[in-house]
Amino acid sequence: MKSFSRLLAACAITIATVSMISCKKGDTGPAGPAGPAGPAGVAGAIGPTGQSGNANVMEYFFIPNDSIDLTQPSPNNGIGLLLSLPNDTLDLSAWFMYVYKFPLWYAIPGHGENDASQYSFSFGYLDRANPVDSAFFFIDRVSGPGEKYEALKLVRILTNDLITNSTGGTGSTGRRRGLPNIDFGNYEEVKKYYHLQ
Repeated sequence: MKSFSRLLAACAITIATVSMISCKKGDTGPAGPAGPAGPAGVAGAIGPTGQSGNANVMEYFFIPNDSIDLTQPSPNNGIGLLLSLPNDTLDLSAWFMYVYKFPLWYAIPGHGENDASQYSFSFGYLDRANPVDSAFFFIDRVSGPGEKYEALKLVRILTNDLITNSTGGTGSTGRRRGLPNIDFGNYEEVKKYYHLQ
């Protein structure tokens, strides 16, 4: 009886082994229907409001090694700047210039520190035939002894609806269309309106 039990056990093991070896995995069946959606997650915190876009406004900031010296006698009673700009940028832009002496910005054209001197500015292209050219900006001391300033900012606002004053600038005597009704002679107001640095 013992040998029969052993024989039966050996046969069972052999059959099981042969069955496992000869089995083949079947093809994957079609996907089942989607299950129900889970509960919604907790809403995230609201982020801070971004800064308003100013794609049509550009600010150029100049800090000289020493100072912006507007005290020189004629014919060198001014200072010039050169910028590389596309050749229609001057025509399609309003330009505003400001000089800085702690703690105030002074609009050009206009009066400088303590109203002691008056300044104007003009601009144009050195070579209008080039697609990207050097544009010049010149501050001229009209009257007074002149002052030395610590920095200069030039603000460009693109607009295609512009009438400028006779000097080519867009100072307080010029008529401007297509620009907001703010005091462009006050840099802090311009800075706030256009979110400048």
